[in-house]
Amino acid sequence: MPLSAREAMYDGISISKLYDLEEKGRSLAYKREEEVSFEEDSNFLEELSLALYDINDVAFRSRHADVHKFSGEIRDTLNEADKDVYKCVMKSKKRSDCVIGEKVKNSLLKVDETSERIIGKKCTWLLGVKEPYNLSSFWNDITSCFHRLIEKVSEETKEIAGGEGRCGWTATADKSLINACKEWNKKIEEMRKKGLYTESDYKPLAGKIRGLRAEFVVGSSPGHRTHVDLEKGEVRYYDSDRSVNELMKDVLEETGLKCKLEDDGVECRGLTESNLSSAVERLAIATSADYRLANPDKFWPEQLLGKCRVDPKEVEKCLLRESGLIG
Repeated sequence: MPLSAREAMYDGISISKLYDLEEKGRSLAYKREEEVSFEEDSNFLEELSLALYDINDVAFRSRHADVHKFSGEIRDTLNEADKDVYKCVMKSKKRSDCVIGEKVKNSLLKVDETSERIIGKKCTWLLGVKEPYNLSSFWNDITSCFHRLIEKVSEETKEIAGGEGRCGWTATADKSLINACKEWNKKIEEMRKKGLYTESDYKPLAGKIRGLRAEFVVGSSPGHRTHVDLEKGEVRYYDSDRSVNELMKDVLEETGLKCKLEDDGVECRGLTESNLSSAVERLAIATSADYRLANPDKFWPEQLLGKCRVDPKEVEKCLLRESGLIG
């Protein structure tokens, strides 16, 4: 019987605790307007660094070369960042005002290079995009890279217990999340048949469920994904395209969520079992939305376009309704 997500171990290292540590980093990234502190930022950096040391040690002994190199480079980046974090703590700077130096950014570029080699894509989302590059962006990126590392580590534990279509789940995966993922899978296939996706965006689509959390890859761009946390009642959609973010905010709020726009996506609260399926299903809209918003004539039939000639965002929403893809 496959190991569950909570039972899976990497030679004594709990996979579940690694995911908990990842979630702690994501929470820090979202506290942009709070002051950098020893209690949160420095302690998280130390905790993450120790976890990476343990992973690196196991990988070396187990001859898992990719995990060894990847974990080592992420840890080296944290060591560089420690100095910047300390300075910002001493100056009582907010995370949004705590600028990360070039040495850290260069170290993170090496992490990206390793990620591209072993995974096929870089693991950062805001590096080179968000300037000035602040601590909030750094926590977002380093956590994203740590997530990719956990996935590589998880491959060694064979924790996936089941799957269907583009969805995979562990033995402890919540059934309502599994069912929601299946509905999302049906919707993406329906939208693909209607010609609403580019093939490059369709290929990487995937949903992974562990316990009460799920991650959905919703496009081909690095970091184009969504995190769903049923326990916290949260949906976090990541994208740098403002027009797509506005669209996703609107369509997700129609399911009963309360959402707000962020620089790097949309953050929603109010997720429950009653609106879970409809909210997750609508994540299918995010895929190739940038292309459809820019060139609706290329993706939608003329008879629908004639009914929906308004501003670009409203056009897309109207077309989705008229085609029966959303209610």
